[in-house]
Amino acid sequence: MACIISRIKNASDEEEKKKLNQLLETLRKKLPEGFKIGAAIGEGDCFFDSIAQGLNELKDKGLIAGSKGFSVKSLRENCKQYAQQVNQSKKLKKGSWLGSALKGEGEKLCEYIPRIEFTAEDIENTSSDSEIKILKLENAIWGRPEVEGKMICEKYGVKVRTIELRDKEIDGLHVTKGKVGTGNNIIYIVNYRNHFVPLLSNIEKDIKRSIKVSREEAYGNVVANNISQSYISTPLQDIENSSHEQNDHSRSTGKEDRKTSRKRRRSVTDKDDIVLKRSRVDVHNINEEIRFAKSVAGKEGTPRFNQFLDFLIAGEGKECLEVLKGKGINLSSMSSILSGSGSDATKAFKGLYDLWFDEQGNKTRYLKTLEKERINLASVSSILSKARANAAKTFKGLYDLWFDEQGNKTRYLKTLEKERINLASVSSILGRTGTSAAKAFKDLYDLWFDEQGNKTRYLKTLEKEGIGLASVSNILHGARANAAKTFKVLHDLWFDGQGNKTQYLKTLGKEEINLTNLSGILSKAGAKAPKAFKDLYNLWFDEEGNKTQYLKTLEKEEINLTNVSSILGGAGANGARAFKDLYDLWFDEKGKKKQYLKTLEESGMGLTNVSSILHRVGANGAKAFKGLYDLWFDEQGNKTQYLRTLEKEGISLASISSILHGAGANGAKAFKDLYDLWFDEEGNKTQYLETLEKEEINLTNVSSILNGAGANGAKAFKDLYDLWFDKQGNETQYLKTLKKEKVNLADVPGILSKAGAKAPKAFKDLYDLWFDKQGNETQYLKTLKKEKINLTNMSSILHGVGANGAKAFKDLYDLWFDEEGNKTQYLKTLEKEEINLTNVSSILGGAGANGAKAFKDLYDLWFNEKGNKTQYLKTLEKEGIDLSSISSILNGAGANGAKAFKDSYDLWFDEEGNKTQYLRTIEKEGTSFASMSSILHGAGANAAKAFKDLYDLWFDKEGNKTQYLKTLKKEEINLPNMSSILSGAGANTKKAFKDLYDLWFDVQGNKKQYLKHFTEKKNKERNFTISNLSGILSGAGAKASSAFKELHDALSQVTYPLCYVDQDLALLID
Repeated sequence: MACIISRIKNASDEEEKKKLNQLLETLRKKLPEGFKIGAAIGEGDCFFDSIAQGLNELKDKGLIAGSKGFSVKSLRENCKQYAQQVNQSKKLKKGSWLGSALKGEGEKLCEYIPRIEFTAEDIENTSSDSEIKILKLENAIWGRPEVEGKMICEKYGVKVRTIELRDKEIDGLHVTKGKVGTGNNIIYIVNYRNHFVPLLSNIEKDIKRSIKVSREEAYGNVVANNISQSYISTPLQDIENSSHEQNDHSRSTGKEDRKTSRKRRRSVTDKDDIVLKRSRVDVHNINEEIRFAKSVAGKEGTPRFNQFLDFLIAGEGKECLEVLKGKGINLSSMSSILSGSGSDATKAFKGLYDLWFDEQGNKTRYLKTLEKERINLASVSSILSKARANAAKTFKGLYDLWFDEQGNKTRYLKTLEKERINLASVSSILGRTGTSAAKAFKDLYDLWFDEQGNKTRYLKTLEKEGIGLASVSNILHGARANAAKTFKVLHDLWFDGQGNKTQYLKTLGKEEINLTNLSGILSKAGAKAPKAFKDLYNLWFDEEGNKTQYLKTLEKEEINLTNVSSILGGAGANGARAFKDLYDLWFDEKGKKKQYLKTLEESGMGLTNVSSILHRVGANGAKAFKGLYDLWFDEQGNKTQYLRTLEKEGISLASISSILHGAGANGAKAFKDLYDLWFDEEGNKTQYLETLEKEEINLTNVSSILNGAGANGAKAFKDLYDLWFDKQGNETQYLKTLKKEKVNLADVPGILSKAGAKAPKAFKDLYDLWFDKQGNETQYLKTLKKEKINLTNMSSILHGVGANGAKAFKDLYDLWFDEEGNKTQYLKTLEKEEINLTNVSSILGGAGANGAKAFKDLYDLWFNEKGNKTQYLKTLEKEGIDLSSISSILNGAGANGAKAFKDSYDLWFDEEGNKTQYLRTIEKEGTSFASMSSILHGAGANAAKAFKDLYDLWFDKEGNKTQYLKTLKKEEINLPNMSSILSGAGANTKKAFKDLYDLWFDVQGNKKQYLKHFTEKKNKERNFTISNLSGILSGAGAKASSAFKELHDALSQVTYPLCYVDQDLALLID
């Protein structure tokens, strides 16, 4: 309490004082009557000291027996004896709660037994030949109510009640209570900031400052006799200047590393006394360290957590973290590798750090090589996740597999690069392989490639059938050390020994079910992938490969499987069950819609927005869907105030679903939190929305930046708003500067799109890159303006980079300009060859964080080192193919821009630059490349496959027309008209064409009623020409068939001749 009192005294504002007073009052209310707060020693012994004082008080009252007093040492010895009994008895050991509890803490019973008896004093005053030195003990085991507390309770028949006080409210509470043990004799203790103290009834008032006690009183008469007194501390101890100072004995985030700073801390005033200096640490400034320590060492408040945190916030560990941060190493990458290290956390951290950095804090060849080869540390850490104590050895093992001593790539990486296999796909499959990483990687590589680096049948069959490795890696995510075996089993489920599709893939192909949707549901199935795939398949199809009621119903109700896949994403091994649960919520046994879907439909709300919010909720899809529905509608299916208010204010549900994208199981709560921020109880707009409206800031732009904030949507929105506006709703310098410099706010969401919960920081980082403290443009914006480079082009390339916007922008800028702001060879060459940057940005659109690399990869494909055109551009030029047409097809290829370009080129031209059959046949049929580019616009990374799929639909292997084109020719429907209608179909071109054709013609190629109504003559006049139709439906793209059907159904209601309708529509088109 004294620390709270002191913080109240030194609080910087009234609001903080109020909160601290409330905290103090809350604690007082929770104390048992007649008890006062005592004090306890620290250094890991506070729990034992608190329990010992409680037991001594019970003994003095005659409530428990015992000839000797209780001390830290005696209780530790009791715990050792208890553990030894468990270990020696097979009956006790099997299923022992102690073994399970220690395992949960990352400890082993056999290692625990020799360590538990030693106090902090034993370890500090050990001799060179002692058992402590042999065991290499650096810290005492900290007492825990649920472990040591339970043992002590069982031995003495008492109950321990713990009152835990928290600075921040968790689950609605500042104070929580816990208990272990049974019986009527109760020991009360308080835990504040991981320092335990007793509650005693034999003291007159709370102890408010550190006091001296004899060592014998605290530890018994078994400690070293050269130290006679110790300080014991209390949560009432002063904490000066609100800096959360902790006494040296307290279990707190402020303890210093004993190994590195014991000499510095100790000031010997005489032979028998020790004066302990206090460390001053601001807990608010070490949140990142706390999160890191939890990830690596385990549960907060445990001995191993406290020991590792001590190491991180003082001395050597602190310096290491500063180097990591200074060198731009994301702590999450390191914590992923070290996760679960437990009591070995410090050793594991140091081992990995020393591998990455030298004594001066410079990167070693390991990090330098990864950087040089643009290998993301996140991908490496994903594979090595949970390597724990063996982190350094495991990292080195994988590195040595990838690189030689000179830092050159070995055949493993060279082959992956040559075959354009993304390391991210590999790391997804091998994620959390840990110590088996190098072997698991090699096993998978050996399955995919032979000794010469040629693809084996496993990759060849996938490639031949157009199955992306990304879909496979999504399903196998987390297969770990079993990756190669699981990949093989899944492959053999899909293909026979000759590489032909088995019934599974044949059926999926026949029913045009995208493997991407299936892989989304089965994502993270890992080693259980083959069984999970088979279970889901058997739910969807019978033994003959016919659709079951599940798929028939979805099809009949026009429910897109993509939306279902989005909701159930990550269900993994539980995919089939999750799908059935969601289906059963939506439909009855006869396949009729239940109220949930009926209400959504009647309200005009599509499943798309729901699936976006609930994205990847996985196995709990049905429950999460119901929770969100119940928030939006009452039992009668009427809209609740939430939806009525949004409707009244004209706020699109799409904007909300964009912000809350991925909220998953927390979807309903996240929606309510955001709504409550925007509207008051009467449904009136709060200041947040009113200010945006007043300043004409489009909510769509805001939602784009916050896209993916998910469960943190409300907080992220408020934080971004507070960055832009003051409490009165006036613009802060950030928005003022953007307006003054005429920077379009729409370009910012382009770059920062999907920043999500990190949006405020991402915005500020980008602003600080563009403007100085006075709001003047930095060199970055000045140079772009001077060179008349549109920020929109950069925004297009970097679209979706999100939280890393500033870094990605700088990387791309540094590729284009030198330090003086002069163009580098990259821009000079494009300019010399009159290649429009707009076409480049169109291809690379959405490359995001990989923008600079994607640009360089595409440039290197087009030009050699001297800036001369390579064969790729020369051939296009010779054949008169405009880059605009190419960029239209490849639009949005993003990070895969170079690969998408090369794949398409290789489909169109041979090695000598001659047209292949694909282009020759298309041209022979009178279809220009421009028309094809119109249809395939936006195919992006799938451009080559989309082109080939459409070609294979139109022509046979010899280049002869299939029935599709024969029928069109017979009906005088030319390809240019079709290309106008299908314009923009992109990767869905084949399906879009077939759907429209099947609407117009039957299997024999005869016109169906839909087309007859439009084209047959009535009263010697033709109602519509195909040319009219292509004009009306131009750009319908992937929705061509549904657009045609809607037009037909609408016009079928018209009572006057369609020829007049045709004239009216023609006027509208003009």
